[in-house]
Amino acid sequence: MNIVERGNPKMKKIIMIFAVVIMAVSLMTACQSTDSVPKLKYSTQYPATAQEYNQLINQKIVPFLNVCEGHASKGRDIIAGKYPVKEELTSVEDTIKYINEIYDSCKVIYPPDTEKQRHSDTLMQMKRVINAIEVYQDKLKDYEVDRDGDKFGKAIDILASEFTSLKNMFNLVA
Repeated sequence: MNIVERGNPKMKKIIMIFAVVIMAVSLMTACQSTDSVPKLKYSTQYPATAQEYNQLINQKIVPFLNVCEGHASKGRDIIAGKYPVKEELTSVEDTIKYINEIYDSCKVIYPPDTEKQRHSDTLMQMKRVINAIEVYQDKLKDYEVDRDGDKFGKAIDILASEFTSLKNMFNLVA
């Protein structure tokens, strides 16, 4: 006769605790993900062809540039007293969210090897435009208070310069 059969209560308790611990450990490890596949840096597993890449990136760049160019134009109208500052503040806030979404969607486009440097340059220039429009927003807020057209005008010029640089990368007419 072994110890368990004799009915040793301490031994039964130890065996029961051991069994519960084993079951708990196995349940905890079963719930953990064993996914060994790394997260993709890009939205696809394979790079786009050169033609697909150009089509994808151009679909993103054109609206990105259009909204930024519109704000530079509105900024000049604000200085001339032809456009309300409060409307532009609301609009530029929405634009910043929108162009950041476009930027994020461009980051996950998997470029072909022949376009990797251009893709990197495009993302860098898009980020410069985003930074310029954020400065534009800050100077617009300042302009609402102090009406200093020189400071706000410089922010407009920087924004225009940055989006023009991006346009030139894509041979788009200014």
